[in-house]
Amino acid sequence: MVIPALDSLIPRGLYNTPGIATAPRFGFAYDPFGKAKTAIRGGFGMFYTRNDTSSGSFIQIPIFSTPTLFYGRFGSLRSSAGLDFPQGVTGIDRNPKPSYSMNLSVSVQQDMGKGVIVDVGYVGNLGRNLLWRRNLNPVPFGANFLAANADPTDVRVPLPQTFLRPVVGYTDVNMVEWASSSNYHSLQATANRRFARGLDFGMAHKWSKAMNYQDDDDAAISALVSLRVWQYALAGYDRTHVMKLNFV
Repeated sequence: MVIPALDSLIPRGLYNTPGIATAPRFGFAYDPFGKAKTAIRGGFGMFYTRNDTSSGSFIQIPIFSTPTLFYGRFGSLRSSAGLDFPQGVTGIDRNPKPSYSMNLSVSVQQDMGKGVIVDVGYVGNLGRNLLWRRNLNPVPFGANFLAANADPTDVRVPLPQTFLRPVVGYTDVNMVEWASSSNYHSLQATANRRFARGLDFGMAHKWSKAMNYQDDDDAAISALVSLRVWQYALAGYDRTHVMKLNFV
């Protein structure tokens, strides 16, 4: 636990802000046959974001506490002594890496005649140095079944989980880290017909796969199992197929 105002070694914002980073953009368009009927397009870009890490970092002990009062009355509420039970805390990596995404695409567009344009291409997005919360104080697997963790007053039941954690006196100790990543890959196809003879229509189909370790920055990950085995999986927002049709 640190108070930046009283410790000169701690940044006032609790962590060092990453320096200036380059965000390149690149794009191209090419007509391979010179007939204005076929176009090959591609692009790449890096995009940075500033993450909000303030959530939960200051609403915790010792600044904020939630004591419990037993067998009290409203009349004696202010004079009653509360009991403090183990609570969770949140820490922040002092030297973060900037979070960024890389967008990339390449497509082939073909004029099919009669006002119909067909476009087929690959679109991807790679997220790097994303936020997650890693619990440094989990209850080890099987802790409830060890004889050493039996309740002395009743050996048939284990001690409360608070006493089974590596750091006794706290519940979850979540460390905010810039260590997560995500991957999105898709094949996208569109066909559009310009308005002519009273008809305009369009079709779009996406075949994709999105994978990550967690769907949002505040999600906690397990420190007990290999992350590639337990956490890395299809994203909650993954949709394998999406098709849209429109006409006028």
